[in-house]
Amino acid sequence: MSLLSPRDLVDDDEAFLPAIESAWAKIVGFDAAFPDSDLTGHSRRVARSAMAIARQAGFAQRDVLELGAACLTHDIGKLDVGSSILNKPGILTDIERSEMRKHAHYGFLALRAIPDLPAVFTLVARFHHESFDGKGYEGLQGDAIPAVARIVQIADVHDALCSRRVYKPGEPEGKIICAMIRPSRSGLGRAQFDPFFLRLFSKLRLADPDFAATAPERAEIEAFVATEPRLDQPNARQDTVTPDLPEFVAAGPSLRL
Repeated sequence: MSLLSPRDLVDDDEAFLPAIESAWAKIVGFDAAFPDSDLTGHSRRVARSAMAIARQAGFAQRDVLELGAACLTHDIGKLDVGSSILNKPGILTDIERSEMRKHAHYGFLALRAIPDLPAVFTLVARFHHESFDGKGYEGLQGDAIPAVARIVQIADVHDALCSRRVYKPGEPEGKIICAMIRPSRSGLGRAQFDPFFLRLFSKLRLADPDFAATAPERAEIEAFVATEPRLDQPNARQDTVTPDLPEFVAAGPSLRL
């Protein structure tokens, strides 16, 4: 599998490409200085997952590619948070957690300054920590959250939980998907995610030959995929197809997004 970069996803004649390449170079450089951060690997994995969901949802190819490019810079704001917080081995203090939550706004501000940049870049950076149930960083709920951010949020949480970090081990993917699709009154669970996009993503993972899950986990995911998305929207308007998404601090102190 080739490594993604902005030039793979953005046409050479786009005026904003040099600025996005510069932003990406800063992320790559940060990882070179602090290898435990894995921002480049995380951003690439999120991009691939988000593009797969968007394709499955019927997005135009140009929009799929722009979404992928936006994923590469979705965490650029973390560079302003700093490595001492990003790579801290232990649990963050309340002050550190508050600073970590600012990365979405930092990223939005950095990207907003780029002339002629498509809106998807700033939307993804700012809103990828919003939650379907309204418990995200800015409290947006349902279809008030941009669809691109609802997609990226699923990909972001999935990769963050599956991946090993300096402050936590990685978890088996089957276990993570099951946790994401199960009902939960608090913490990680399906209420956090857009029900339509969550089912698309679960279906895609089931079809991937590299997807690792136990037989009971696979059966649980298959049963979830077969259910109607609207069943997860008891308070949704009847004319909406894909409502809102979640945040990740609620998933536990070890989850640092």
